[in-house]
Amino acid sequence: MCLDSGITYRTHFIETCQSIFNLGLKELEKREAEVSAFEVCLLEAINENQEKGATLLKEFEERNFDILTELQHIADVNILDAKLTDYNLDITMLTEALMTLEMQLVDQLEEIIKEYERNILDMAAGFLEAVQGLYPFSSLRGQSGFKRSKVIKIMLCCNNG
Repeated sequence: MCLDSGITYRTHFIETCQSIFNLGLKELEKREAEVSAFEVCLLEAINENQEKGATLLKEFEERNFDILTELQHIADVNILDAKLTDYNLDITMLTEALMTLEMQLVDQLEEIIKEYERNILDMAAGFLEAVQGLYPFSSLRGQSGFKRSKVIKIMLCCNNG
């Protein structure tokens, strides 16, 4: 487009910028939806992990509800040692189960974060590609150069006249 076509460089540039802005608003909606989905996935993973951990703790408490009272009343050292060994083994198993849950959560969160990063990078790349494909700024630069040369010619004509 040139100045002679009825649409000025400025008008074309403003229209192009408005179109890019509107495209950006649409992409913002997509990004906000992606952020929302990311947050939902994070919360689901954390809540599921917490529920499993709470279930393990409840089962442990149910199995060992009477053990502490029972230990106080045992007079035989051999029986006491056996009960303590069983209790300590149960604690160790609980600890290992909770640590396993924690590691599963970490792995799950890392995967969710990586997927989120990929999706955001794809969105950004798609937006940039759309802007570059739809609105070649090189043509705007060319129009700017054309306008500048016209202005210089007009100035030279006015100075010589």
